[in-house]
Amino acid sequence: MDNVIVRDEARCDGCGACVRNCPQLVYEQATAKTVPTIAAPARCFGCLACEEDCPHGALRVHRLPRGMSRDAVPAPGTGLDGERTYDLVVVGAGPAGLGAAIRARMLGLSVAVLERLPSPERSHHPDGGLLFVPPDAYRSTDGPDGLHLQDIDVAFPKELIRERLHDFVFMGPRGQSTRARDHDWKGFPLVSKDAFVEHLARRALERGATIAYNTRATGFEHEDGGPVTGVETDAGFTVHARVAISAEGVTGRLAAKAGVPLNERALCWAYAAEADLPPLARPTDEAGFFVDAADPDKRLPAGVGYWSSGPTVTHLAWGPMQKGKARVLARPVSELLVELAAKDPRVRARLGEPATVDPAAIDGCRVFGRRMPKTSVGDGLIAAGDAFTTCGMMTNIVALRAGDLAAQVAAGALHRNDVSIASLRAYDARVRKIQMIKGMGWMHNLLIQAPFELRAEKLNELYDRLRTLRLGKMMGGGVAEVLFFYLRNTFFLMRRKDLRPYLVP
Repeated sequence: MDNVIVRDEARCDGCGACVRNCPQLVYEQATAKTVPTIAAPARCFGCLACEEDCPHGALRVHRLPRGMSRDAVPAPGTGLDGERTYDLVVVGAGPAGLGAAIRARMLGLSVAVLERLPSPERSHHPDGGLLFVPPDAYRSTDGPDGLHLQDIDVAFPKELIRERLHDFVFMGPRGQSTRARDHDWKGFPLVSKDAFVEHLARRALERGATIAYNTRATGFEHEDGGPVTGVETDAGFTVHARVAISAEGVTGRLAAKAGVPLNERALCWAYAAEADLPPLARPTDEAGFFVDAADPDKRLPAGVGYWSSGPTVTHLAWGPMQKGKARVLARPVSELLVELAAKDPRVRARLGEPATVDPAAIDGCRVFGRRMPKTSVGDGLIAAGDAFTTCGMMTNIVALRAGDLAAQVAAGALHRNDVSIASLRAYDARVRKIQMIKGMGWMHNLLIQAPFELRAEKLNELYDRLRTLRLGKMMGGGVAEVLFFYLRNTFFLMRRKDLRPYLVP
């Protein structure tokens, strides 16, 4: 992938935040307060950490799709009307933001979407493109012609679907695995995340939404402490809004700055390096997550990884979890992914062979771990998608639905001419009814908080118990399997107070 780092030299004061926080060791600083050099730009995998953490706004990282030059990047604010007040202004053109835009246009609202990436052809997160469709999210048809979400009238043609997988598992530090597939679960499609987001963007534009790329939101505008009235941008003007939706991504920093208490229960930061690899000679027809406990002797943080193996592509990702933003590893995360692919016994056991990763082909993203926030709304503002979830594991269709619901709640509030917190609170209730979001709150504790806090022997005990979990049924649409898990393990849970906190939302 092509990532271009642009620095405004006049704004850089040598604070060194980019040096401290880059997981790829792209920046070097000779002495304190000197301007860092961009020493290894080819290693940048576009996680945007340096851009977000620069206190002076001196950095931009353009995640360019292949074939796009920097000269083709549109000017900030292109297509926006700075004199107009839009019914809805959405920050972020990922699945949640585009779901909000599509639904808002279906309801007759005027919509502007601000996206800091330069193009719809490359997304923020190379997350494997899993398309779980819980029945309480959308009515759908999934067949040889593709996937159609009836309620929002969005169709993903068969050409967009890379393959279909039929198992999903968790794997622990010793390679313990949740139960294999259930014969009554039909599995799930897998798409290119980039192609998925581009397809949604096309649908939003067809329905009349305005999307401004290379336009970074810098804050939400309030008048005299009242509701949000607009979104401040780096285009030199504020985009006026009757309601704003923050689908800005996992950090939720703009919404939190505007008073939505998203990050009160923050846990850790992580960086995920990922690679798309050729299919195996014998694909395993599965996907899943695996966790590492922290290694205090080697001073290595806990880590979380992901893999999938189908007839078209093998996907592998891994990243460390750490208490603060500053990187704690002495080597680039991409190097560790290469080693893990070749040497980790769990990868070999699961895939049947070691994997070879080309360092030049590694993409990446940033992850922020937190417990589920108490609320995701403020006056005139709704935080949707990964902006309010636990660590960016909402999955694509559920994120789409979360944005869709945000637009529905916003439309109702506008009809009542009341965009207060009380009027928008219905979003909290509606989005948290989605069974997979309930399950995500529970899954997060096992994938992020437990490995981050437990020593290896305790984490292994927890994952030994998780072998009874039928994760496919859970991912297929609900928390009923979680309840069955509790019933099967009541005695164990009652007597292990040290592990119990990780088994509740």
